[in-house]
Amino acid sequence: MSGEAVRVKVEIFVANRVELARIDAMHGPSAIGWPCVDCTDWLDGMDRLAADVTGQDVAVFGDHQLVFPEGDASEWDGPWLVQVPDDVVRVLAEVTDDQLDAFEAGRSEHEAARDADLRELCQQAMAERRGVYQWSTA
Repeated sequence: MSGEAVRVKVEIFVANRVELARIDAMHGPSAIGWPCVDCTDWLDGMDRLAADVTGQDVAVFGDHQLVFPEGDASEWDGPWLVQVPDDVVRVLAEVTDDQLDAFEAGRSEHEAARDADLRELCQQAMAERRGVYQWSTA
């Protein structure tokens, strides 16, 4: 064993079901130039972000829906594609500047920029009636 930490590549993007068929499930949206937020090595997830920013319990949010691979993924080593629950998207889209600023106090510039980008992505998804998806692989 090399002792190197395993990096988890995570990309979050907006798409509808027709567009989703064009995404390269094995290599992620960035492989085809699809706009996405690079969240590599961020393992908390959007439901945790929504809970932390708003002070809600993460348990109030719906479950992510597995899109790829189809069926039982328990023996699958990745990549995975999941749809972020609509309630998580709605809550993040509605986060105010004041809420985000208060949450970001003490966080790195990188984290603050990522969180702002994710809020903007959720606002876009709501405005365009599209879904938010998370692609990840180790």
